[in-house]
Amino acid sequence: MKAVCKLFGKSRQAYYKRIQTYSREKENRKKIIEFVKNQRVLMTRVGTKKIYYLIKPDLDRLDIKCGRDKLHGILRSEGMLIKKKRNYMRTTNSYHRFYKYPNLIKDIHINRAEQVWVSDITYIRTCHGWLYLSLITDAYSKQIVGHQLSDNMKTINSINALKKGKHPASHGFTRI
Repeated sequence: MKAVCKLFGKSRQAYYKRIQTYSREKENRKKIIEFVKNQRVLMTRVGTKKIYYLIKPDLDRLDIKCGRDKLHGILRSEGMLIKKKRNYMRTTNSYHRFYKYPNLIKDIHINRAEQVWVSDITYIRTCHGWLYLSLITDAYSKQIVGHQLSDNMKTINSINALKKGKHPASHGFTRI
């Protein structure tokens, strides 16, 4: 052992201290995981921040030094992080009886601003109900060129958003 330590430029004392530290950290890690599992039995969806404050007294009692970020790293490496549930609301129904228009720009190579505008409607939930935001966006620069906010989904709102958009001819661009 002495020759190996000398080869790496470390003392035997440093080698054995590293082994001792590693085994102590491994034991502490096992205890931390056990504390987390015990808490997760009671509260299955508790995240790292809350679990840290729940197990902190146990860690202090056993004199285990572990901060919130270290706990997060341990939980990540063990695959014990809780994934946030996404609130998903389906707002688009593509299987309707109305005519679907063909994509007129699928073969066009968009290489400059103000060449193609696209439109979309975004649903916004408020405490008084739904609002609908009609947007006209430049396909190349992704800038919003026109918008209209309304409490209904009538076609006139999209037309008003289009009218609010800057007209390409006023910028010296030619229309396609």
